[in-house]
Amino acid sequence: MKKQRTKKLLAVWGSPGAGKTTLSAKLAWHYGQEGRRTALVFCDWNTPMLPCVQEEASFLKQHSLGSVFAAKRIVPALVEANACQIKGTDCLRLYGLLKGEYETLYPPVLERQAEEFLEALKEQYEVTVLDLTSEVHHHLLTKTALKRADEVVRLLSCELKSLSFYKSQLAYLEESQIGARYFYRVISDVRDKALANEMYQKAAFHLAHTEEIVKQWRAGDLLRELEEKQSREYLEGLRALAEELVSE
Repeated sequence: MKKQRTKKLLAVWGSPGAGKTTLSAKLAWHYGQEGRRTALVFCDWNTPMLPCVQEEASFLKQHSLGSVFAAKRIVPALVEANACQIKGTDCLRLYGLLKGEYETLYPPVLERQAEEFLEALKEQYEVTVLDLTSEVHHHLLTKTALKRADEVVRLLSCELKSLSFYKSQLAYLEESQIGARYFYRVISDVRDKALANEMYQKAAFHLAHTEEIVKQWRAGDLLRELEEKQSREYLEGLRALAEELVSE
């Protein structure tokens, strides 16, 4: 009998511009290609990210995450019915605001709703990847996800502003009762390993810079394989991180 794998809520959080959405998309794509039933959730209510990762013509079904949070109670059937699906990805579903939507179009997110949503995702999917907002205090879905996630990736770039931003958020992290939680510290867009090691000596993983991801981001086409030779080092880091995050 095939052993049932543990379901995981994975949160990707970090400083602005560190590559949270890119990493979230690549992790979700990786798990989906492995045959795991996977959800990718964009928690940003200010900037709709669905149009940034996949062009509109690639969607088989589109629904707004706002429709989920407009409901009085969030149950698994509602969450499943409002998933977005793209062509050629049977195991991957997406959640987020649609092109042209904005924060005040829907009622404010309540903590109860955020908890119900996360519980429904964990019931429906083997792996859920949550692309969080950088700011914690004013974003209830991000704040709740940091509390409830099974694993949290703290994504940093090799810039001083990443370290400065993280330190500015420490009080809010402690307020969220995750101050003592373990973070996987991950450095993204690494061009100079010596500099990365100097700035973040305890980083668990490094994700190398690759121009192929830059091209995919500009084209709004992140949910696809990396095929160029230059991306091999990035893929090695991604696969190692992905395996660690879902290990028993």
